[in-house]
Amino acid sequence: EKERYLFYRGAANLEAPLRVVREDKDLVIQTNEPPSPKTPQKAWLADLKPNGIAAFREVTLNPSETNVLARTSGIFEESEYTIENEKALRSRLYEALVADGLFPKEATAMLKTWELSYFQSPGVRLFYLVPREWTEKHLPMYVSVDAEITRVMIGRIEIVTPYQKNLLSILANYPTPFDPRKPPAEYYRLGRFANALILDQMQNQSPGKLAEFAKVFPFVKMGRNQ
Repeated sequence: EKERYLFYRGAANLEAPLRVVREDKDLVIQTNEPPSPKTPQKAWLADLKPNGIAAFREVTLNPSETNVLARTSGIFEESEYTIENEKALRSRLYEALVADGLFPKEATAMLKTWELSYFQSPGVRLFYLVPREWTEKHLPMYVSVDAEITRVMIGRIEIVTPYQKNLLSILANYPTPFDPRKPPAEYYRLGRFANALILDQMQNQSPGKLAEFAKVFPFVKMGRNQ
């Protein structure tokens, strides 16, 4: 009540406002909602490496008669990777959060809350500001007294890379039996969503020996990342 700030978290199974489809070396950003002026206008594609080096670019999203908002290369040139880019990306998101209605201290706190998954975990991800209309439609919130409410959300899409697909292929064709005392190094190189990637490969693509992998390491079947 003193700070007039509400932080809440929960789990849900909702279709996000945007999705990303890989076409060869390009990424196609599409909307899951009918295109309108309420569609997100900006996005930031980032590739964060384990050594703190990062590359990112801002992508302008243009609503059209189709569901395609933008097409951008999924590859960064070596010259685009710098140690300063992680801080620069954080600064861009901070500016966008403040412009969307958060107070500066709130924007700083929000980015610090998600620092590990946003900026420190290696991976390729797309950030965007979720339209307030989408938030109100899918996550309605009611207050028992008159109040002015500002709701700001960052959307994040984790993008599967060719490198991760190659690691999955190696695991699917791995020499058996698996050592139950130690998962293969390729498992850890898959990153934060290793279990989700393996389960998706098992269910929708070429499972190979991944079923045996999940049997030897049951935490994969349960969907928990170590």
